[in-house]
Amino acid sequence: MARFLPCARVVAHPDSRRPAILIAESQPELRNVLSCVLRDAAYDTALAADGIEAVSAVMRMSPDLLVLDLHLARLDGLVALEVVRALAQDLPVVLISCLAASSLGTAAERLGAFAVLRKPFRNAELLDAVARGLAQRPGAKEDAAAGAREPLHLAP
Repeated sequence: MARFLPCARVVAHPDSRRPAILIAESQPELRNVLSCVLRDAAYDTALAADGIEAVSAVMRMSPDLLVLDLHLARLDGLVALEVVRALAQDLPVVLISCLAASSLGTAAERLGAFAVLRKPFRNAELLDAVARGLAQRPGAKEDAAAGAREPLHLAP
């Protein structure tokens, strides 16, 4: 089994609300790496291991953005995306898949995915897609103008 180093723990100012990213990925190692990358970039993360968990988490927590693997157990990623779209029309979604991005383009566009990343992708590509997705949310400009992110402190 692969071993991963723990990511740096980022602690937000107690009164701040960092954007919450839901990561729905079937591979536990990749799910944890994605979470570390996003937490290190000052996002809060929640994890889902399959499509049912992803839909349930969207209903329960109303995330600011969803990173969604297309190959999920119990409920395929595209089906999960259809359900998510019915629940949260404005939720930005970044699809991730090992399939060629061009083959996913039509389905992703039809279902309103903001971006499609082909595995393997670089951390910078993920962070760019997440930042662009969050910027397109309704109210994102007002949040930025109000200083939605407070200063961050690295925990020891």
